Amino acid sequence: MRIRDLKQHLSAIALFCYCAGSMAQRLGDPAIQWHEKYPAQMARLESMTFLPIHQWLFHDADLPHGEDPALDESGWQQVTVNYLSHPHNEPGTTSTKGWYRATFQVPSTVGGKAIAGARLRLAVHFSSDGRVFLNGGLVEQGDGRTLDPVLITDRAVGGETIHIAIRVPFHQEQSRFLGALIMVDYPNQPDPGFLKSEIQTAEAVISGFPDGRAEREKQLDRAVADIDFAALDKGNQVAFTQSLTVAQQDLRPLNAWMKQFTVRFVGNSHIDMAWLWPWTETVEVVRDTFRTALQLMDEYPGFTYTQSSVQDFQWLHDKYPDEFKEIQKRVKEGRWELVGGMWVEPDLNMPDGESLVRQILVGKRFFEQQFGVDVNIGWNPDSFGYSWQLPQIYRKSGFDSFVTQKMSWNDTTVFPYKLFWWQSPDGSKVLTYFPHDYSGTTEPVGLANDIATYVPATHFPEIMQLYGVGDHGGGPTREEVDEAVRLEQPSTVFPKAEFSTARSFFDDVEHSIADDGLKLPAWDNELYLEYHRGCYTTQSETKKEIRHNEEQLENAEKFSALSFSMLKTPYSNQQFEGIWKKVLFDDFHDVMPGSGVGNNYVEAARNLNEASLESAQLLNGSLDS
Repeated sequence: MRIRDLKQHLSAIALFCYCAGSMAQRLGDPAIQWHEKYPAQMARLESMTFLPIHQWLFHDADLPHGEDPALDESGWQQVTVNYLSHPHNEPGTTSTKGWYRATFQVPSTVGGKAIAGARLRLAVHFSSDGRVFLNGGLVEQGDGRTLDPVLITDRAVGGETIHIAIRVPFHQEQSRFLGALIMVDYPNQPDPGFLKSEIQTAEAVISGFPDGRAEREKQLDRAVADIDFAALDKGNQVAFTQSLTVAQQDLRPLNAWMKQFTVRFVGNSHIDMAWLWPWTETVEVVRDTFRTALQLMDEYPGFTYTQSSVQDFQWLHDKYPDEFKEIQKRVKEGRWELVGGMWVEPDLNMPDGESLVRQILVGKRFFEQQFGVDVNIGWNPDSFGYSWQLPQIYRKSGFDSFVTQKMSWNDTTVFPYKLFWWQSPDGSKVLTYFPHDYSGTTEPVGLANDIATYVPATHFPEIMQLYGVGDHGGGPTREEVDEAVRLEQPSTVFPKAEFSTARSFFDDVEHSIADDGLKLPAWDNELYLEYHRGCYTTQSETKKEIRHNEEQLENAEKFSALSFSMLKTPYSNQQFEGIWKKVLFDDFHDVMPGSGVGNNYVEAARNLNEASLESAQLLNGSLDS
């Protein structure tokens, strides 16, 4: 279980509502909702898996050693912090920045189950940056979205005292402490939380397939009935543990049935070039994200990673050549997949056709020169709509497939397809897939819901899950990869799971079309997003300057080419490409539509003015010649 999933972990009902209700609504399938048959049993199992920490002492001034367990806490204010909620401050507390401290004593049982021998981990959540101290030592710091739970002990003993200190730095304007809890799991014995996940996973998958459902539901009923909570109430820990083993055995037939379906885990990170931060910050986001992916490849032999946006790799090439060389090695091994083939992930409503072609020309050229890879998968999961001409541009540029998920955000019309052919007016088409999200997780129950929704809708037995923290980078966390490794095990009651690439998924689809007669629908229109508003009007000066640059650059190239052919005046492809890169950057889907912070448009004005001056000089020189 990951930190980002712990809000759902707090109650079985909340988990059900998230995974079933909102999932089905978002995908446009209100009829596909599994209804929790065993809420009491699942809540009981869940109660054995976490220990909340609600009460904290708070000090709203910075201290040199606020983590010291011996620190005098007199005068500190008591506050209540429920996990993933803003702190409820007592009267007189005006700041959520500062120090939080809690002293926690490990109980002998949790939810009635003996805690001896269990593994305890501390999960802390920040809205931004923070520091975590355990028994006086710094154990974690950084962005709250990417922090993994901290190991407290591999073998818990009741009565242990744990001192926890949290520091929210004052320099982080947006940072808030959103709570902490202790996660409990049982690595050397049947795990109640693991069993709960398997039961809910099976229940969710079963809900999507009416044929044979009654018999499979009976099998699930038997497994749940095996759990002997009465023994636990009597204090018979051995009998309760044995009942968990029996329940897992009764789930085996369901496991065999679910293995006909496949979940392909595609690790990735959506990195916005500039959105709520300037592009200069993104350079370091790229380095940190890519470094994390490389570390995970060292630790997990099966782990794969997929990344778009050529500008990211150019930054790494220029500033961090050692990491760039490591990526070149991983690309050759087939573990680091390059997709997208565009300089950035641009807006796909407003740039002119030449800009989109240049996105691909400049991007693919870099990938071919630096990695020896000819990218053929279009990748733009976050643009605010997609031009009808895009399949034609993609096809003529050597692409055969396209990935986005943005149409699931529609607020009016439910888009009817998830796997389909997208066709341009000239008949060009690309194989298109809508994953559930671009920054999903490896949480099994949500994935089971996707199986129950996607497979009947597409008639294809696989889903591709894009997982990893996105927008401000981050990528897959170690917790997510650990969960994927667990789901890969044949004995885990879950569909077949494997680390994968987007290319492997599309290859399977193409083979199914060719060999199994899979018929896919076609969409012969634009992909119009009914959600983000003002894309054609907001920050209109930036839009005007982009269009001016597009027109002037094309004219400069035309007349420079004429001047070269007629008079042999100098012509520099490299110079034109450098100017195009400036324009292509500001095509980005949070710059050109106007959805970023104000500083980005100051930067865009400077950047586009430089491009305009450079192309004007080339244009005027060629006309003079």
